[in-house]
Amino acid sequence: MALLMQLFEKFPESHNYPQRFNKENAKEFYLLSRKLVNQLKNICLIIFSFIIFETVSIALDWGNGFGGWFLPIALLSAFIPIVLGIIKQKKIQ
Repeated sequence: MALLMQLFEKFPESHNYPQRFNKENAKEFYLLSRKLVNQLKNICLIIFSFIIFETVSIALDWGNGFGGWFLPIALLSAFIPIVLGIIKQKKIQ
């Protein structure tokens, strides 16, 4: 998954953009898109790291897991950058 997101980050011209996309604002759209994919990639890697840590800690009988708040926090941490990216993209003229 990280490798696929790395490819998406490397080639922002393959992403979907609104109709107002042109040569004058292409650099802004590409930069915003690359930043968004980079943030999502890093968040996914952090979430997977926490899941692996939770699995190992349960197997070693160190704890009972993260509890019921892990899933909502993980989902919010992934969706907040997407919403902020959409808002920033709407500001590009």
